[in-house]
Amino acid sequence: MASATNLLMVYMGIEFASMASYLAVAFVKRDRKGSEAGLKYVIYGSVASGAMIYGISLIYGMTGSLHMADLATFTVTKAESWTLAVPAVLTFAGFAYKMAAFPMHFWCPDVYEGAPVPFTAYLSVTSKAAGFAVFIRFLMGFDDVQVSGADPDHPYLVSFGWQGLVAGAAVFSMCVGNMAALWQTNLKRMLAYSSVAHAGYLLMGVAVLDRDAGIAQYGPLLFYFIAYFFMNFGAFFVVTLVGARTGSEDLKGYKGLIHRAPALTVFMGICLVSLLGLPPTGGFTGKLQLFKMVIENEMTWLAVVAGLNTAISAYYYFRVIKVMCIDEAEDAHPMTFGWSSMAMVAVLTIPVLILGLAFNPVVEFTRQFGL
Repeated sequence: MASATNLLMVYMGIEFASMASYLAVAFVKRDRKGSEAGLKYVIYGSVASGAMIYGISLIYGMTGSLHMADLATFTVTKAESWTLAVPAVLTFAGFAYKMAAFPMHFWCPDVYEGAPVPFTAYLSVTSKAAGFAVFIRFLMGFDDVQVSGADPDHPYLVSFGWQGLVAGAAVFSMCVGNMAALWQTNLKRMLAYSSVAHAGYLLMGVAVLDRDAGIAQYGPLLFYFIAYFFMNFGAFFVVTLVGARTGSEDLKGYKGLIHRAPALTVFMGICLVSLLGLPPTGGFTGKLQLFKMVIENEMTWLAVVAGLNTAISAYYYFRVIKVMCIDEAEDAHPMTFGWSSMAMVAVLTIPVLILGLAFNPVVEFTRQFGL
């Protein structure tokens, strides 16, 4: 999916990846939540798939090609901005579905809650990263088209309006994700809405990409994905361990966790602080780079919206920390975990601090790669 150069292969890649995901979500037999989540995932995926393939068919009808590298060089005989907006919106629906971004994010909380926790973590990071990779490659090769108009010798350019579309999706993803997460008591649902909000932060960077700006512009996005990988997987792994012991993924199961499993609480706190975007974590460094990237491209209003949403997200992240560290535990018995589990949590959490304190080598590394 992420390496395809033909829109038909992009669509097929998304479909094959989605079909495997449908099965993995409903993997646990006789789990009603898992079965319900898998069915909802199929329904939303089918709608997004139908919208995307129709949008791709319109693009093919206008340009005569499905190769991304060729799309920007084709000249169509007659087009207006509003006609180009239709395939843009329809095609974006398919990409937004894989990125768990607005307006195709509705599957996210139910699927994340019903799926097995390890696969939930996979969906929130790896599947999202692949969706962003293919969307950025599509975007960079298909910015605008030439229209011959009345004078075929002097074509003019008509934009598909990607920047406005992506910026709008970023704003709504951040706002919807953070506002919905405020009311969640199930940690998987909270992290699901948090994932929608983080898709908005990433789309904020995608909105200001310029195909003529060179590969260094992809650095902030790649760095944020690296940081997001560790902090999100770390948080979900803690949810897996605590859920296996308490039999619940609800917030009340984390009351007084600092006294029952102090090391695990510290690791979870680091991941949550990084998801919020506070120093000295990789989440802060990643958001700082994205904010700088947006401001330098004269879209300061988008950075302001992201800053306000970051402030809103502080409530539900710190609420979890408050429950773990201040609330009194209903069960005072200590939780003990195997050394392999604790080592895995440490492997996922320590890089979050490294990316916040010694980030220069990783920043330079990410600036070497394009899409």
